[in-house]
Amino acid sequence: MKLQIETKRLLLRGWRRDDLVPFIRMNKDPRVMEHFHRKPDKAEIVDLFTRIRDEMDMFGFGLFAVERLDTGHFIGFVGLHRFDLGADSRPGMEIAWRLMPEAWGNGYATEAAEACLLYARQELGLTEIYSFAPKVNKRSVRVMQKLGMLPLKEFDHPAIPTGHALARHIIYCTVMPDAKKRGVIDVGEALTATRECDSVVLFVNGYWNTGRKAMRLGSVFFNRLGVEMRDAIVENIGDVPLQGYWEEEFIDKALDYFRTRFKNIDGIEIASLTPLFIDGSGDWDSSGKSRFKNGLMYGRDILTHELKALAVTDNEGRQRKSIFVVSHSMGAAYSEGIIRHLLSSGLTVSSVLHLSAADNTDFTVGVPDVTYQVNILPDIVLFYKNMPDRIAVTVENMWERLKEKVGRMDEKDKPQPYQIPGLKCNHYIYYDNGMDMLNHYYTKSKHVWQMVDFLK
Repeated sequence: MKLQIETKRLLLRGWRRDDLVPFIRMNKDPRVMEHFHRKPDKAEIVDLFTRIRDEMDMFGFGLFAVERLDTGHFIGFVGLHRFDLGADSRPGMEIAWRLMPEAWGNGYATEAAEACLLYARQELGLTEIYSFAPKVNKRSVRVMQKLGMLPLKEFDHPAIPTGHALARHIIYCTVMPDAKKRGVIDVGEALTATRECDSVVLFVNGYWNTGRKAMRLGSVFFNRLGVEMRDAIVENIGDVPLQGYWEEEFIDKALDYFRTRFKNIDGIEIASLTPLFIDGSGDWDSSGKSRFKNGLMYGRDILTHELKALAVTDNEGRQRKSIFVVSHSMGAAYSEGIIRHLLSSGLTVSSVLHLSAADNTDFTVGVPDVTYQVNILPDIVLFYKNMPDRIAVTVENMWERLKEKVGRMDEKDKPQPYQIPGLKCNHYIYYDNGMDMLNHYYTKSKHVWQMVDFLK
């Protein structure tokens, strides 16, 4: 049976004879071929089609034909491909994509590529997957970043003449390659030289939204309304994960916060911290339990390699530098999954900050002595995401107060409605900001450092 992968909007499948005509049209389109140093003729395109189809038939996976589920139309290809850059490098596996121009701007490449990477990890056991493109190809680089891939270095592609405008490439990978092994490209020395630090801060983002669905909904009534709805979502929620999710000043203030309050494990003042950005989001309706599990898998499959590349751990896995964590919204559950993996590996987490944690009773804190939760309230996102938890905790606290009154017991600290289980009651900090619709956004911006006394 031929392998097929279905996503929310797309079908990734094997190739059919009738795919050839749109395949030729795609590869003859100057917009599609803008970042290729030479344009293929029809015979070369047909040969490429045959080789892609043969590779799929031989291995059962490869570059999948992609069609939209709602229309059945072919829109391009996305998938895995073996590559070899020659010279002293070794062959590797890349994730690649090429779509019709009319399919651009809808997130199809990212959606299909995410499904391929998940299949590669879970079914094929592949964790080291690369992607590279000319540096000027901002659209493809953007997809690599959305996939959470890690930038390794720039290099001149050996198949493109020296000095050509497209020769300079940038390569990304799903993990930090082992610097001691011969890689697909020599990145070990550059990684060590440019990423040296005393400590590392994991920034785990929450939900992000392109706003396109809201724009379509609003445009039903008035086109300008749809545009304004999309712009509001992008500005306040963010349309990308990783570094772009956080306000730039937030990142600087978070690094200063950890730098000024802690010493590393050797008792030496922290001189430099390196941020590692992790996409801890899920679907809007995903549970904290599922995100916790995904964070646990990320810690095992990817983060271990990243920490080793930064010399946070040595070759035997022993800790050499401090680890700090800051999360926002739905990223809290994901980060606690990561923390659980770190603890199971014998590592220490020096401090954790959860800001506006969502689905807060779906997971527990792993290091309660150094974990703090900060909310700016009222928060409309938390009100929606945590409503069942809020009701349960409120009822529980009412019962505890009744028992204390009847039994004349001493009143004790009780969890707050938005408090994560396992968190110490005096580690829950909130700031009442009144009915401001941006309160959720403020906890991933510079404002949280200005408003909340605990963080000053």
